[in-house]
Amino acid sequence: MQNLATSLFTTSEWEAVANLLKRLSNEQTEWLANNLLDISTTDKSIATEKRAVVAYGTETGNSKGIAQQFYEKAVHHNKSIELINLADFKLKQLKQINQLYIVCSTHGDGEPPEPIASFYDELIHLNEDLSHLSYAVLALGDSSYDHFCLTGITIDDRLRELNASPFTECVECDVDFEETAEEWITYCLPTLPNMTKNSEVLTKSRHKIRTSTYSKTSPLSVEVIKNTRLSDDSRSNPIHHLELQVPDNIQLSLTAGDGIGVLPQNPPQLVRQILSLTTFSGDESVVVKQRAVPLVEALREYCDLTLVTAQCLTKWSETSNNRDLIKLCQDKQTLRSYLKRHQLTDILVNHSLQLTPQQLVDSLRPLQPRLYDVANSTRQIQDELHLTVEKYRYSWSGKLQNGICSTYLTGIEEGENLLVFPHHNKRFHLPTNQNSPIILIADGTGIAPFRAFIQEIQSNPNREHSVWLILRECTFLNDFLYQTEWSQYLKDGLLTRLNTSFFDDVPNKSIYDIIQDNEETFNGWLSAGAHLYLSGHKEIFDQLTQTLSKTSSYKQSWLQLTQQKRLHKNVY
Repeated sequence: MQNLATSLFTTSEWEAVANLLKRLSNEQTEWLANNLLDISTTDKSIATEKRAVVAYGTETGNSKGIAQQFYEKAVHHNKSIELINLADFKLKQLKQINQLYIVCSTHGDGEPPEPIASFYDELIHLNEDLSHLSYAVLALGDSSYDHFCLTGITIDDRLRELNASPFTECVECDVDFEETAEEWITYCLPTLPNMTKNSEVLTKSRHKIRTSTYSKTSPLSVEVIKNTRLSDDSRSNPIHHLELQVPDNIQLSLTAGDGIGVLPQNPPQLVRQILSLTTFSGDESVVVKQRAVPLVEALREYCDLTLVTAQCLTKWSETSNNRDLIKLCQDKQTLRSYLKRHQLTDILVNHSLQLTPQQLVDSLRPLQPRLYDVANSTRQIQDELHLTVEKYRYSWSGKLQNGICSTYLTGIEEGENLLVFPHHNKRFHLPTNQNSPIILIADGTGIAPFRAFIQEIQSNPNREHSVWLILRECTFLNDFLYQTEWSQYLKDGLLTRLNTSFFDDVPNKSIYDIIQDNEETFNGWLSAGAHLYLSGHKEIFDQLTQTLSKTSSYKQSWLQLTQQKRLHKNVY
């Protein structure tokens, strides 16, 4: 290939082509490959036309879905537009864009979606004049968190600081975002440039972007064929291994490191409690997503029965004319503090609300899907999906509560069906270099994607990685997840090193202590180009990364690791 290229191009021409390809996103490269001939015959005036882009930043797929909806409506109205994932977006492209429409979610403690972390950081530090750019931002978030929609708000603020001109103020969406998103799209559509003959080729090629058949709004039904408890019976937050049967001829295109979204159901006892407090029978007919269903089904499958939003409580106070609630809702800070201490059942016990079944369903937050890492390689086991699930328990106003989805999954019976959809985690796949050493550090159920990794390596003869696994869990006897498998992988040579940290057995031994005990080896692996993967609870790895990045013996290796993008995080 290279000999043919150098015979057709001069050295400088070939370097120019190679440099251009390095700067292009995957979507741009694909379009260029499909339309190179068209470019040579297209009127050069296309370069002077206004270029409009809708770009999304997402983890769960909500922002992507809205951006695609915007794109499809624009095409239907003969508007010129492109659809781009911010994870693939280069800030250099802003110079060629006249109109930018950003749909972006916020995660955790006001953080951007992990796939767009680089774009977000570069934008924050950008120092260019963007006065040629007009834009609009739709920010997605969850009002139960303190930093509601912070990522979108920050992007909007930064674009203003760089002299870009907003079409409108930043629009904030809660988890029930559909209506607000629709209004934003309707407002933005007239601002788009009209389609021309020159831009039609580009827009039509963008319309070929492949999307998964299955999504949050169109999930796949899979059968639970196995639900096994991995941890000891005495553990209050047990860990289960689930195996799901994927129907024949269904391709989810999942790679080791990807996950699935699970649409949970509320516990029957919680549904009964809500019905009792509202004095409804559950047989009342309500409309959800343009479909008539019994109230009990709506409460079980569609409504969040724990958290209540400020908007919801304000609506209830007005509908019921409840003086206490009206007074409470008048002060935002007081209301926010109240909702941090009271769930739906508390509010129904403390306040008499005159609501119809439909008003109750319409005002409650939608029950949100949860993401779980796939614990097997679909290359090795093509018709199954494996999950590693810990029953989550948390404290709320001094009382222990069970997580909705983890309780649902750990208690589900074999033979029952789950609704799922694929979730791609592009930044947590095995290295493209099939010989690079890899260091895998797992906290608890963070072991799941690493099980998929090792199966992927086992099923692909071209992959010859040295693999070092470090696992943190409670006890050796009761919580060594997939111990038999890891022991066999060691014997077979697929796993090079295995270290463990069982904090109940040896309370003072941490993951960092294991690294310290193997300091020379750890630095040696990093110097040899090893990729480091961190998977598990965020607070554990925040502490670890801060320590490693500041410790003199690891500082240089850590800097190279991050600069060369060999650090991969899957934290929650």
